[in-house]
Amino acid sequence: MKFSSILSLASLASAAPYFHSNEGSPDALSVKLEMVGNSDVKASITNNGNSKLRLLKTGTILGNTPVEKVQVAQNDQELAFGGIHLTIAYDMLEDSAFQDIDAGQTAEVTFDVGQIRDLSSGGTFDISATGSIPFANQGSNTLVGVFPYVSNKIQADVDGQQAGRSRLVLDQKRTIVKPDCVGTNLTVVRAALRNCASLAQTATQAASFGPDARMLKYYKAVDKATRGVVAGVFEKVKNECLTFDSGVSSLYCSDRFNSCAEGVLAYTVAQASYMVYCNLYLTRLPLNSQSCNGQSQSNTIVHEVTHLSQIKGTNDYGGYGIASVQNLTAAQNINHADTYALFAQSIFAGC
Repeated sequence: MKFSSILSLASLASAAPYFHSNEGSPDALSVKLEMVGNSDVKASITNNGNSKLRLLKTGTILGNTPVEKVQVAQNDQELAFGGIHLTIAYDMLEDSAFQDIDAGQTAEVTFDVGQIRDLSSGGTFDISATGSIPFANQGSNTLVGVFPYVSNKIQADVDGQQAGRSRLVLDQKRTIVKPDCVGTNLTVVRAALRNCASLAQTATQAASFGPDARMLKYYKAVDKATRGVVAGVFEKVKNECLTFDSGVSSLYCSDRFNSCAEGVLAYTVAQASYMVYCNLYLTRLPLNSQSCNGQSQSNTIVHEVTHLSQIKGTNDYGGYGIASVQNLTAAQNINHADTYALFAQSIFAGC
């Protein structure tokens, strides 16, 4: 783990709430995709219900940040995601983080797929969107569940040279301008990293030898292979959190890209191996939480570190928190950042 500052933007990872209710109806939202340019896609999100929906915009298909809004494949091979994994503080959201859609109405957003996928080879690509959007009740900014969606599949005939000019330039992201985790910020991050290592070490033991009930709750499996994978990930997390001046990643305490807004705690650029921790994380999030599903500085780092390709390269699958963890498949849980964070948190909180 290297402390530094960065030069320009690349990829985010969405992390949202620890939900208090069941997931929303799978029929409440529909998402329709269509091509509107060489690599530009328009997504139409329709409220199929009878009442207004208050949907989270930050870090979802409704927002402006380059998160994983669609899946892209060529010749049946999915293309690697080159965007941002971002984590939000689910109980510190403001109105600007939401978009209300009236019953029967449609919201439209357009984004450039070539920005976060390598389409430079050109040719025909299959594009679809499978995910979920967290929601709050009307008059509230507290997230209570998620609405899953599956879009139509479209084909895009892409000019590779033109699409290549859209890509976010990841090789510049590791350029070090100056150390920026200093003073109080350095104290906060060092303490969180130490606690991250402690959480991961305990979780390694629990994954290897702990009760079946905990493994079944979070990973839906107790076989030797699953335990081995989970324990191996936590061992890598522990080692990364113990390295203050080396390791595979760079850690930043300043928002160089104006992405620490609307309740964002942190974001990770997996392909460039760096993580940015926002002012909200540094000043308002507790070091630890005694809640079974609570967010803390320590377990947020666990979440973010698993996104690194050298650790596990986890996804977010559009939904977060214990309700989402329990609604994922076993194959998804073992590759889901929040599953690792909540597994470790449950041990710390004695749940």
